[in-house]
Amino acid sequence: VAQVLRALLLVAVTFLFMTGLQYVALAEATAINFLAPLVVTALSAPLLKERVSAYSWFAVLCGFVGV
Repeated sequence: VAQVLRALLLVAVTFLFMTGLQYVALAEATAINFLAPLVVTALSAPLLKERVSAYSWFAVLCGFVGV
């Protein structure tokens, strides 16, 4: 069940990204897409009650700078 839900969400994200390109430039949409790891890391602590270490934040920051 979880795999099917994940697959459906991936299809929805892809569809919404393509639809959003009608309203936002490709460069801006791609930049927003690259923010996903930062947002997931930031929301994992309050929503999933995970402990986010300084190393994790550093890794996300390095990846973000690399982009």
